[in-house]
Amino acid sequence: MKRVSITDNDSARVLQIAGGSYRVLLSGDETNGRLASIEMRVPVGKGPIPHEHPGFAESFYVASGEVSFETAAGKKIVSAGGFVQIPLDGEPHRFINTGNEEAVLLCTVQPAGLDAFFTEVDDLLHGNPPDETQKQQLAQLSVKYGQTVYPPDYFDNH
Repeated sequence: MKRVSITDNDSARVLQIAGGSYRVLLSGDETNGRLASIEMRVPVGKGPIPHEHPGFAESFYVASGEVSFETAAGKKIVSAGGFVQIPLDGEPHRFINTGNEEAVLLCTVQPAGLDAFFTEVDDLLHGNPPDETQKQQLAQLSVKYGQTVYPPDYFDNH
């Protein structure tokens, strides 16, 4: 019999990723790798650098706050109640909190894998900026999990 999974507010590990706090609500371990759900708490002015992960479909529900999602096509402000879908083999993207309060996003990724990537990044950095050795280790983790990262000004040139 399959069991219902319940994650209480205090029962999930909080990961320090891209300047924010990410909480894995449903891991790939719990879904046989089919999907993962991650709560992302993103402080004002923070968010990941441009990146892509062709092996994943990713969706974001903006529960509170405001974020700017950016792709090569431009920027779009998404406020609370908004939804963003990045399809499997989707394009490079990024988001940044452009509001005046913490933004909270619910990210679902299919198949799972970003949850494990985020956990390994947190294990490596513990929320600190990477040193040169850790930058090399981050590059190896990106390859391991099918990530491609770009410089912060990537969309200025594309």
